[in-house]
Amino acid sequence: MTTERRKHGRRKPVKTAFAAVSPDSGRLGKIVNISRGGLLFEYLCYGTDAANVSLVDIFLPDNEFHLFGIPCRVISDAIPPAGIGCTNLSVVTCKRCSLCFEHLTDAQRERLNFFLENFTTA
Repeated sequence: MTTERRKHGRRKPVKTAFAAVSPDSGRLGKIVNISRGGLLFEYLCYGTDAANVSLVDIFLPDNEFHLFGIPCRVISDAIPPAGIGCTNLSVVTCKRCSLCFEHLTDAQRERLNFFLENFTTA
């Protein structure tokens, strides 16, 4: 049996939500799950890795919600095992990136809590 090491429970977005990492990485993908401590998202990779990521933006389509510039660090950035998540193609690779939020301002923490309470489910 695996022991859960996370402080905060993971939640799934009830609508399609996106994460975009920067600076200028070009990585944008669908959020798989999110918590007060971080998130996991899937994106299509064209050969670069997420090593230089320092900020993440979270948003919903149609300007329904946005939270920009959340400080973060990469926990993992890898191709998921077969059968989990998106499918790899010959030209691009689907990857899953786990990020840990760090040093959020009070305003960012409030917006994140609003997102978790209004746009996610356990």
